[in-house]
Amino acid sequence: MNTTRRDFVKAVAVTSAGAAILPGHLFARPKKANEKVRLAFIGVGLRGESHVALACNRDDVEIVAMSDINPQMMDRAKNIIKKAGRPMPQIILGDKTAYKKVFDIKNLDGVIIATLGSGMHR
Repeated sequence: MNTTRRDFVKAVAVTSAGAAILPGHLFARPKKANEKVRLAFIGVGLRGESHVALACNRDDVEIVAMSDINPQMMDRAKNIIKKAGRPMPQIILGDKTAYKKVFDIKNLDGVIIATLGSGMHR
């Protein structure tokens, strides 16, 4: 089946509109005003480092874990955490499959993945 650009754009627009009108509680449990969003980061070098820094600037975010295969990049991310006065999250280092340990952490609200797709293996 050949899909034209027009058909694709229509399908995306309809799907987006449908998702926008659905109540938010169908997708996730709403957070209370004083609850923090619990995040983990996979890949904390360069772009990931920037995401960690931005998360540290938010009072409504708790960084639960960080994972990377490069110890030097992890040290840089840990310094960002220290300078922000945040508690040190769980650190996951290792081979190219160590990141999978992030998904074993209970009560995570989200995972920020900032790595090349080639850096992660099934």
